Parts: sequence; C-alpha cells; structure tokens
Amino acid sequence: GVLIQGNANHNTVADNVIGLSDAGNALGNSGPGAKILGPSNNNTIGGDTAGERNYIGSNTGNGVEIARGAIGGEAALDNVVQGNRIGLGFFDDEVVPNLDGIDITGATGTVIQDNLISGHATHIGIDLRDVTGTRILSNFIGTNSDAESAVPNGIGIFLKGASTDNDIGDMNESPNVISGNASAGITMTASVSGTTIVDNRIGVDVDGKEALGNGGDGIQLPGSNNTVGGSEDEPEREFVLVKF
Repeated sequence: GVLIQGNANHNTVADNVIGLSDAGNALGNSGPGAKILGPSNNNTIGGDTAGERNYIGSNTGNGVEIARGAIGGEAALDNVVQGNRIGLGFFDDEVVPNLDGIDITGATGTVIQDNLISGHATHIGIDLRDVTGTRILSNFIGTNSDAESAVPNGIGIFLKGASTDNDIGDMNESPNVISGNASAGITMTASVSGTTIVDNRIGVDVDGKEALGNGGDGIQLPGSNNTVGGSEDEPEREFVLVKF
C-alpha cells in the first residue's frame, strides 16, 4: 500500500482508500495497507478531521504497521495513527478485514486516536510488541461506527514482549470503547509492565449503559506494575471485568 522508511519524517497520509476500490469493494494489497519503518519519525496516518480519514481494508498484511528499520533496526518515534476506518468499508456492514488492524513493534511514542478498528475476527485490533510510551485514545475497537453493536476483532488490544509505560485511555479524552470482540477486550503477556488503563468502556456501549460484551475477559492482566482505574483522589472509572 503505502511505505514510509529511511529517515522520512513529518509526512501525512490522508484521505485515501487503501485496499479497497472506490466503491468500497475488496481490492487488497499483498502486504500492509500503510507501513512506517524506523527511523522515520513524526509521521501521521490520517488526521483529526473527517476529510483526512483513510479507509484501510482487505489487505493481506496489517492495516497499519509500524516497525523497526529493516537494516539498522532503529525504532520509529512519535508517529500518529488518527481518525481512520480500519477493517470496515464506507458503511458498517462492509467488513473488509486486514491481518491485524494496527500492528506496532519496537516503536516509541506512538499515538493511536479516534480510529474505528473492527472486523478482524480471527486476529487483533491493536497488536503491540516491545513498545514504549504508546497512547491509545478515543478509539472504537470491535464495534460499529456508533459503538452500539459488535463488529468483532479476535482480541481488542494485545500487549506483548518488553512493552512498558503505555496508556490505554485518558481522563482528558473521550473513552476508548473496547467491546464486541470475540475474545478478550485487553490482554497482555506476563512480561508487560507499567501499563495504565483508565476511563474506557469495555464490554458496554459508548454511553456505558448497554451491554456489548467481549467474548472473553474485559481485561487480562498477568503482567506487573500495571494500573486499572485511578487512585482514591483521582477515581478514573472502568466499565469492565478484570482477570489477574
């Protein structure tokens, strides 16, 4: 689809249809829809307006992939994936899955915000390995565009490897809705630490009033030094079932 590599910085990929025809039919690339390789930094896939939205579906690789450089192994820093429809076409009944929705390895400071990431029924909505400082904010993961019915990913969010100090949700942003997925809403391996999970809607609709369950646990938390919700002084809320 689209490849950004080799010290390519401050680029924007916006208002594209990637892996689909202009009618929304499957026309996938034989690889990722959009890929950023380190040390490319400060690039944006999408944007904060509807006109910058990318429609990314039906690719045999991941919808969006961020990874270390192919030669030197340098990390990609401070890239943004925002405002995209990943795994759904122009309409909610057009399910056009990629492999994973978003797959990130070895990156630092990535922001994943305001995306619809659904329909990857046998794979993962957001797959993170060996990442640091990732912020996952205001996304709908496993639902339709209104976050009122399920369009499942296999797992909503999966953190792996030496992933540390990542945030899922923020009291200053709209909640992530992580609901309707076939298995867990959020899961991680025991090697993951320092994850903060606050102010999300997990297993319910966007208003937190109607059940929209994941097929497994809301949060599986086998790692160490991870936080769900806030302190007594800062009572951030989760609508969720947690398994430690």
